Amino acid sequence: MKRRHRRPISVFAVAAVIALFTISAAAVVLHADFFRSAFGTGIKSEPVEVYKDPEESGEWTFPAIDRVDVDQTAAEEAVGEQVTASGQTVEACGYTITIDSYLVDKNGMGVLTYTIEHPDGIADLMEGQLRGSMANFIPWESERESDIFEPRISVDGVFTDCYSYVDRDSVTDNKVTMAAYFCPFEPVETPHELIFSVPYRTNTDAEDEENQEQFETVTLAVAELVDTVTYTDTETGISADVSPVGLKLNYAAWKQANGLDGIKQSSARMEEGENGEPVPVHERVEVNTDHIALHYADSSEYVIKGNDVLNTTVNAGNDESTYEFFVFNRLVTEPVASVEYSSSYADWDGNAHDVYNGPQNQYHVSQKHRERGMIQQMQRRDDTCHEAHTQQHSRRR
Repeated sequence: MKRRHRRPISVFAVAAVIALFTISAAAVVLHADFFRSAFGTGIKSEPVEVYKDPEESGEWTFPAIDRVDVDQTAAEEAVGEQVTASGQTVEACGYTITIDSYLVDKNGMGVLTYTIEHPDGIADLMEGQLRGSMANFIPWESERESDIFEPRISVDGVFTDCYSYVDRDSVTDNKVTMAAYFCPFEPVETPHELIFSVPYRTNTDAEDEENQEQFETVTLAVAELVDTVTYTDTETGISADVSPVGLKLNYAAWKQANGLDGIKQSSARMEEGENGEPVPVHERVEVNTDHIALHYADSSEYVIKGNDVLNTTVNAGNDESTYEFFVFNRLVTEPVASVEYSSSYADWDGNAHDVYNGPQNQYHVSQKHRERGMIQQMQRRDDTCHEAHTQQHSRRR
């Protein structure tokens, strides 16, 4: 599994402006609490911030996070029928975790809101919230004997990258609502179920650390999926599946057409052999998405990832670097006219290349609703979350 940090793709323009969904008459808002927690401003915006390590010479620049409030009426019209209410609960280490509601698109990306409460308070859980209100759960390396850890989600047996964020408007002494955003590491065709898993431990003295980790899990049926629209760059073959929830980039056809797929010997990198001699590294060509933005019909734009802004809640790519998934930090209810991207990669000889198709050189592309079979149906695994995640994934910030 290749984990990617949230960090813009060429312009896939359509001749006609196309909405992602059909907007009908004003809808009655039935899922106000879900929309507020998942897409409201209880999860914070953040400015560009430069961090300097006081003990070293290193410096890191954190991009801005632009969070916008949700139009609940537009949200209900766009995806209200796909929101599923749950109410199922699990208990671990004195905490009660209630799954409130969830929303999943056809690419297996989505958001799930859940509430955590404890009769003695949740102060420990609320310590050290990170940028954008990202929840800071107790790390696995903690010495505390009784802890819950960040919930995990799988989609039809496929692991996801998942981050939880705190709805700061919901916090009380004993209770808080969080939004867990997730995207798969591999393509998922027509998702059928989620497995929501809460890892916890009650003993740090066990000889085998893996045996310390236990799970409480809930299986959630996915009956209604948010639709996607496919934008394809006819020049490169790179495509983007866009839903109100997120975006999946597909580099597979482009990599194959340019002979960049598979694992090959690199002349640019060497590693130490068995006898200490330098030997060539065999590796894949990894594509980095440097900029990606949605262009709306009214000529405004939503920059998902750029030099100084990062408007995703989570994003991940697969090991082959053929797909990359971005979960938005807002619900996209406006008609999308085009997708703009720029990407880069280094070939096996170490030469740097750009893949770019900016506004000054637009391609007209074909647009179609995503068809069944466009992505090969992945064989569903029978392994449960108990077996799926044997280690607490490390956070990268």
